[in-house]
Amino acid sequence: MLLSQGVLQGIGCGLLLPMIFALPSQWFKKRRGVATGFVIAGSSFGAGVPALIVQAMLDRIGFRKTLLIYSFVQAVTMLLGFLLIKVRPSASAGTEPAREVQWFDKKYLSDPMFWSCWTALFFALFGYMCPFVFISVYTSEKIPGISTQLANLPIPIMSFASAIGRIGAGHVADRIGFMNAFIVAIAISGVSQLVLWNVAAETYAGIMVFS
Repeated sequence: MLLSQGVLQGIGCGLLLPMIFALPSQWFKKRRGVATGFVIAGSSFGAGVPALIVQAMLDRIGFRKTLLIYSFVQAVTMLLGFLLIKVRPSASAGTEPAREVQWFDKKYLSDPMFWSCWTALFFALFGYMCPFVFISVYTSEKIPGISTQLANLPIPIMSFASAIGRIGAGHVADRIGFMNAFIVAIAISGVSQLVLWNVAAETYAGIMVFS
């Protein structure tokens, strides 16, 4: 589990997600934020729907068969997604000689903006992912005797709400700029965790509102 879901999935997401998130914006000039928001929202739906199904599969067919089926579905859907990806050709395509692919651009290592964004994301994601990982455990501990299905229900609720938020953040980014939208989104996420999770999420209804 540590190697597969931890190391391998982490490396895979690190290689794929930047490309998948960046490609759609190449096809838009005015609404790039909204376009990117819709693309990123797909990952929220992709997390929310399985959360509703996987627990029932675990209870009925067991851990091993559930993972095999889930992995097969993931492989098929990702393969279809790769077939739909298309890079927008540049205006100079066909008129200029092909440039050598540069896999690593060292100039970013001396760019203060790059390190500022990197540091902000590094620390922000520590807190951002905590509710998705621990909300079901938190619910079980706060409400002893709750069923596994109800304890896991905040996860898909949180995922679907995240999809709406990501599209909204893209719309805001088109209005006030990407960095300003990033600051607003991180601030709202941080305040909601500090206040709602620690104050309101003492009952099941409060947990659902927080989610």
